[in-house]
Amino acid sequence: DVVIPLCGPGMKIIRTWKVYDWCQPIGTPDNPWTCTQVIKLMDTTPPALDLPDTLTVGTQSTTCSAQPVLPPATITDCSDVTVQVLTPAGIIDGNGGQVPAPGLEVGTHTVTYLATDACDNTGTRQVVVVVVDDDEPVAVCDDFTVVSLNSDGTGELMAQTIDDGSLDNCCISHFEVRRMDDNCGLPANTAFGPSVTFCCADLEQQHTVVMRVWDCHGNYNECMVTVEVQDKLPPVLTCPPDLTIDCGGDFLDLDLTGRVETDAALVGPNDGYAFDNCSSLEVTFADSGNIDCGEGVIARTWTVTDMDGNEVSCIQTITLENTAPYDGSGIVWPADVTVSGCGADIDPATTGTPQVPPSTACRQLMTGMNDVVLGTTSDACLKVLRTWFVIDWCQYDPNDPDSPGFWSHTQVIKVHDDEPPVLTGCTDRTFCNFKPDCSDIGVDLSVVVTDGCTPDSLVALSWEVDLFADGTTDDAGSGQNFMNPYPLGNHRITYTATDGCGNSTTCSFYFLIEDCKKPSPVCASGVAVELMQDGQVSVPVSMLVADASDNCSAADALVFSFSPDTDDTVRTFACDQLGSQQVQVWATDEAGNQDYCETIIVVQDNMNACGVPLIAIGGAIGNEEGEMVEDVVVELSGNDLFVQTTDATGHYMFADMMAGHDYTVTPGLDADPLNGVTTYDLVLMGRHIQQVQPLGSPYKLIAADVDGSGHISVSDMLELRQLILHTVPTFSNNSSWRFVPADYAFPDPANPFAEPFPEVINWNNLDADQMASDFVAIKVGDLNGSAVTNSLMAAEDRTEGWTPLRIASTAGPHLPKGETVEVQWLLDEADELAAAQFTFEWDAGALELLDFEPGNIASMANFGLRWSGEGRITASWDAPSAPAREGGVLARLTFRARRDVALADACRLSDALTPSRAWRPDGTPLALVLDTGDEGAAVAVGSVPNPFAGQTRIYCQLAQNEDVRLTLADLSGRVLWQYAGRLGPGRHEWRLDGQTVPAAGVYLLRLETDGATVVRKLVRTE
Repeated sequence: DVVIPLCGPGMKIIRTWKVYDWCQPIGTPDNPWTCTQVIKLMDTTPPALDLPDTLTVGTQSTTCSAQPVLPPATITDCSDVTVQVLTPAGIIDGNGGQVPAPGLEVGTHTVTYLATDACDNTGTRQVVVVVVDDDEPVAVCDDFTVVSLNSDGTGELMAQTIDDGSLDNCCISHFEVRRMDDNCGLPANTAFGPSVTFCCADLEQQHTVVMRVWDCHGNYNECMVTVEVQDKLPPVLTCPPDLTIDCGGDFLDLDLTGRVETDAALVGPNDGYAFDNCSSLEVTFADSGNIDCGEGVIARTWTVTDMDGNEVSCIQTITLENTAPYDGSGIVWPADVTVSGCGADIDPATTGTPQVPPSTACRQLMTGMNDVVLGTTSDACLKVLRTWFVIDWCQYDPNDPDSPGFWSHTQVIKVHDDEPPVLTGCTDRTFCNFKPDCSDIGVDLSVVVTDGCTPDSLVALSWEVDLFADGTTDDAGSGQNFMNPYPLGNHRITYTATDGCGNSTTCSFYFLIEDCKKPSPVCASGVAVELMQDGQVSVPVSMLVADASDNCSAADALVFSFSPDTDDTVRTFACDQLGSQQVQVWATDEAGNQDYCETIIVVQDNMNACGVPLIAIGGAIGNEEGEMVEDVVVELSGNDLFVQTTDATGHYMFADMMAGHDYTVTPGLDADPLNGVTTYDLVLMGRHIQQVQPLGSPYKLIAADVDGSGHISVSDMLELRQLILHTVPTFSNNSSWRFVPADYAFPDPANPFAEPFPEVINWNNLDADQMASDFVAIKVGDLNGSAVTNSLMAAEDRTEGWTPLRIASTAGPHLPKGETVEVQWLLDEADELAAAQFTFEWDAGALELLDFEPGNIASMANFGLRWSGEGRITASWDAPSAPAREGGVLARLTFRARRDVALADACRLSDALTPSRAWRPDGTPLALVLDTGDEGAAVAVGSVPNPFAGQTRIYCQLAQNEDVRLTLADLSGRVLWQYAGRLGPGRHEWRLDGQTVPAAGVYLLRLETDGATVVRKLVRTE
């Protein structure tokens, strides 16, 4: 057999049969005999498929279709088979599996399985697939919703209204809704339906409703919503009608003016009406308007509010009118009267007053009077015309001369008087003359005059002055004798007062004008006396008088003594008083005024009257410019401690010291740290630190070491500026003055700190006089040698011109109370400046400082605000590298006016703390003048404080030498105080007290120069 495989299990067998004839030879063509048989085995039966007849599947959750997984068929066949499933959505290659997209829609579908075996025999089987929608809808509700009631008090909520996007995989059919409870008496509210109803009973509560969502295939789902029922409709209001009532009518009487009723049955002709859809109503009203004397218009605002706060308003106008104004009837005027005696009572309580009807709401009556005193007449010593008037303020207009409501009557009161006036204050008085030239002074000799009948202003007053009380009249006048000038001496004044009835009285008193200014003695210094052989020496006081002066007594009339006792004119010294002896020299003028000076007498024993060998140690102390320094405390230590102070020439001397001892001379002076210290010193220090202009001497370098650190740095500048600004009182680690022996040679003059330098002079086993123990004095911080070193130096104004510090403000020159203003400090002088410093003062009672900030050319380090609460700010500005540009802003200040004030009167520059000066780059000093923008900006005048109670300071500020006249006068022109003279640039002050400005009132302060006249008001309060 030859087997050839066919499809499946089939095969073809080619069978060859051989027949042997064993009787014949084998292998011949006929033996064996052969034939071929073909046998075919073939598969012609298709596969058999076993499947359920029907499959039911559900839709997918997101679509209205299904993609079910079809089950595999059970297949019977003799060979392998290939299966396909034919579906409406597509073919599945395989025995079952998932229906391809888009799947099968809801409904009945036929699916055919095809099974093909290896011999292409195909068996089929159909399955019915039923797709059903078995997914409920997704119900989505509003969490919270509001239902507003309409005008009939109900509100309907539709089911679909509270849907918030419910969805279904296929389709939504409809919505239903029901309430969980019912307050409205509607059973249908609790059953599902297309809507539910709410009513007024549901207000002020929250309710739960259920929404049901149905899909197209009968599936449903539910969700719940919270519902708040609101009444948003305001009530309906009809206002009461406008009406007019009589003057004085009670417009608060609602029975008269009408009210708003909520019950229609109660509405009257003057009433309004209000109603609402649901609730009870609250009715209120508020009145506005102005009722004067029972007349005016009231705007009554009626407001109706329901229980949900909805309100509605309307305005009712009520007019009150006076149809019958008062005509003056019923007034009874007082009769004329005559009284005796100037002290007689003419008070209206005695002489009578008008009788007037009482005031009412429609008339406001006021009674008043004016007296006209005629003085002596033919029928009376004093006649008073008393004009009575009655005013109805409901009618009278004082600005209209023809206005009604005014009635008057003149009552005549006659007074007979025989009492004279009374003069008080006639007591002896003493005044002091402090004038430098002893010229006449103005004195207050005023008295008080009163009269029981004649007004004080009508009493005639005259006076006579008897100079030196010698019985002759030297001066006379009328009125008060006030501030007339008189010389030294005891004088007598007599006043005469005559009243309107011819009654007179006189009084006299003495007034003594004394010289009260002390004399000014000047002691001689350096006086040495020699003990005589008896060991004593007598010194007359005249030896110690260098000079003396007095305002009133001539120099040769002064008496000198060693004590207040004018007989103490000689002092005797002996061996126990060798050396320097301090004494007082007293000067007494002709008026008995005394003052003294102190000096040193050096008692010497050059003839050895006391038998002890003595030596002297002395020297001079001055700065490197040769200016001698006064009041340096010089200590000499050795066998004892001795102390001297240098005199005005800078000299000191310790006389009669025992020879053979070791001595140390130590000078010291730690006072007035600001002497010679200015902002220009900061400029010089900055130039040195920046190596622009090194300081040229070791003494200047020591002066620049402000903090005593042994080197010069920015910290020295910071400390010196704080001293200039008065934010620190003294140097932190240094004294005001340093002293170096005059013969000391610095090893390195460019660095005096390279090694410690001596500040004392030592003498060992000294056996001879040493009168050249000299020192060089160094004023710490003074780099340009401007310190005042002794009392012999002239107190000169070293400024050479002036420059303005200009004030620019955001307001006008006059500030009303409460107004806020920004003030800028401007350095806008055309000349370049290297430095400026000043004390800025303002009247803290008139201006309140709200804010302070530095400008574009400064920082907070340039200002001292320590005294800002007292109305003072200090400033120290320098530009060591580049001078200030024109228009530079130093600072901005914000003030609020505490009262009406003129800015020019309230602000000023002063030397109270930091002197007001400026410097050019070459060191030329300038006066710094405040420019407030007024006319005559180069001059200023004013007073601080202003207003004042006890005393004030008058000041004027000048930019150059000026002939000046200052005058203080009252409003009548009477001059109270005056100054005339020539003044230099800068600020000048005078103090005025209550004697100069004796009474409260307004005064005029006038400054006159060649180029300007400035007038300011000065106010004194009680």
